[in-house]
Amino acid sequence: MASNRTRQKQSEHDALVRRIAEDHVAQGWETYADLIGWTNPPEIKGHIPDVYAKGNVGERLIEVETPESAHTAHAKAQAIAFRAWQRSGLNRTFETRVTEG
Repeated sequence: MASNRTRQKQSEHDALVRRIAEDHVAQGWETYADLIGWTNPPEIKGHIPDVYAKGNVGERLIEVETPESAHTAHAKAQAIAFRAWQRSGLNRTFETRVTEG
């Protein structure tokens, strides 16, 4: 979890992470989320994604950003690492979602 967000922005971030994770669980994915009360996602190339989901059709990484964090060096480094992970195996997808706030 990013530590440079305001409490409100972190709350918006966490709410979207939770919604994405719960949607994946409802669809039958084995789902991990970087949230209290969830099993943590695995470290991927030195970074922890917000959501990691594994299912019959493959694996997914989803990173959630706020408008303020979307273009930071940290977000860019994560995206580079997660895209490399995506390219390193079959049926892997990576996406970034940005909160509306």
